[in-house]
Amino acid sequence: MVMQGLIGWFGLTVLQVPSIAVMLAVLPLMVLLGSRTARSFIALSAAVFAATLLLVEEPWPVVHEGITRALHFQAFVTAVFTLQEPALRSAMLRDVGLWLLSQPLRRRYTSIMLGTHLLALMMNLGSLVLIGSIAQTREGQGTGDSQEHALDRKQIPLAAIRGFSPSSMWSPLALPPAFVASFYPEVPILTVMVWGFGLSILMLAFSYLVMLGETRATLRRTAMIPASAAPRPPVPVGSLVMLALTVTLIFGTIETAARSIGMTVSTAVIFITPAAALIWLAIQCRGRPGEIVTGPGRNIVRIRLPQQTSETVVIVAAAFMGPMLLALLPFDNAIRLFGDAPVAPVFACLVFLGMVGTGLAGFNPVLTATVAVAVAGDPRSFGLDPLYLILIILTGWALTAQFSPFTTTSIVAARMFDTTPQRLTLVWNGMFFVLSTSLVALVILGAGFLA
Repeated sequence: MVMQGLIGWFGLTVLQVPSIAVMLAVLPLMVLLGSRTARSFIALSAAVFAATLLLVEEPWPVVHEGITRALHFQAFVTAVFTLQEPALRSAMLRDVGLWLLSQPLRRRYTSIMLGTHLLALMMNLGSLVLIGSIAQTREGQGTGDSQEHALDRKQIPLAAIRGFSPSSMWSPLALPPAFVASFYPEVPILTVMVWGFGLSILMLAFSYLVMLGETRATLRRTAMIPASAAPRPPVPVGSLVMLALTVTLIFGTIETAARSIGMTVSTAVIFITPAAALIWLAIQCRGRPGEIVTGPGRNIVRIRLPQQTSETVVIVAAAFMGPMLLALLPFDNAIRLFGDAPVAPVFACLVFLGMVGTGLAGFNPVLTATVAVAVAGDPRSFGLDPLYLILIILTGWALTAQFSPFTTTSIVAARMFDTTPQRLTLVWNGMFFVLSTSLVALVILGAGFLA
């Protein structure tokens, strides 16, 4: 993180060689700790690297670009994951999570969806872990009506993943905006985040309408009458204010650094997020350095980061392969495949449906986004603005995260809520999948034909 941050800020490319040495040194550990998917991505990276050396006329500049991207995104995701330890130790966030889960039945799922979205801005996947842990505790205590518990077992995880996924469209600490925008440096990443925020609001609003209909249908079908409101903890005003201030401070510092110091947003994340995590831990440990090192510092190194090995491998491998796939795949004349059809709306819709479809088949969105960019090449040749293509890819990525049983989002959520990823994404979330994908595809086609 330190070396990549200095390279991104000051251009100290002399640090690139020791950065590569660090990445290669931890590669055997990633192979040992990573999942089958992670090992598959490592093998695929080796195959793409060999193909580049054999088939590309000038391979080394392409390989160098892939290595540079891999190093940068490994530092990025590692920096983001350092924030999980202080967040998961925070009494403030536990109070907020408990308050969200203690709402009356008709408000509970909306509050969980919006609350998970907000918590995900700082905690990433840790927000699902926090909500799931509190839900397990409440269920173990047997609080509330048994019928409501049965409904909660389905609706709470759905509300959590539907709130979590849209945050990846705009959060400075989320990978998708930085990853996709890096292919089109002419598009400011802050512009991507602003548009992504708008789309996430629309996605949350649609999720609310669907969830409202699902809850009402369940209540009618089961003739269930919500139990009287159980005693709930008071509104944690202090915790909510502190949460808002913490999010504002971290994001404001990142944006200020990106605008005034000359950093990119992703470089600012690499520098500022670990610093924020360290300051937060220092406050929690009352400034005792020994306690920080032996307690949360040790947890970060021995537990938090190793837990994210597989996700890190997939992201780094996809970043490494991206430039090489662009050089290897013969998509220069892809526009001819469309014949006389209106190219822009058809191609844009195919990109979206392709991301969701390949996600259901087990392909990680990081790789499918890379392939989509490789297919597009210069999107202007299809009549598409690069920003528009980025937003389509981000939408497909966010929906795939909650529809595919193979994504980290669905796997973590299913584990925390004691179900299977297949049941969570394909059975419980099936109706939302059909409605949302159909609606987005129709909007993409309609907007393209009317433009």
